[in-house]
Amino acid sequence: MLSLAHEHVTKFITTISSDHAYIHDSIAFTISGKTTSIAAAGTYVISFITPATKYIHWRPAFIGSSANILEARLSESAVCSGGDSVTPYNRNRAKPRTSGMRAYTAASETTEGAILDYYIAGASGAGINKTGGVAGADEELVLKLDTMYEFRIENIGTVTATIGYYRLFWYEEDGA
Repeated sequence: MLSLAHEHVTKFITTISSDHAYIHDSIAFTISGKTTSIAAAGTYVISFITPATKYIHWRPAFIGSSANILEARLSESAVCSGGDSVTPYNRNRAKPRTSGMRAYTAASETTEGAILDYYIAGASGAGINKTGGVAGADEELVLKLDTMYEFRIENIGTVTATIGYYRLFWYEEDGA
């Protein structure tokens, strides 16, 4: 009798990606949503505060646009306030744990902070949407403990308003 560690058809030992393992371990989280309509040259801010005892391994997974080119920037030590509290959901729905990170959508930015990364998503021509994102583990950032970060989505077009779509992904590792 083969164990669950063996693949059913080939009988080879089963291996899974690290991201898949984090989901099984209930330490992978996501925030998904869409922005309000962002006017030309306008912004939409998602702020989050990393926990004091868990390292956040950050991997934005998807950014899309309904009409115009969007630029998203991740910045560290940002100063933001307000916004709507959002509960990150655990990617393992059978054994969910609660994320240690606090997140807020539609927050107000006072100071952007040090920019760590840029992402672009845009639309070109009627009905053609392009999306941007990064490739898993190769683009991971391990964030500082107990620090405010900002994911700032800006409509870099000059005429048309647009709606942005996003899915932010991370996993949490016990730290300090």
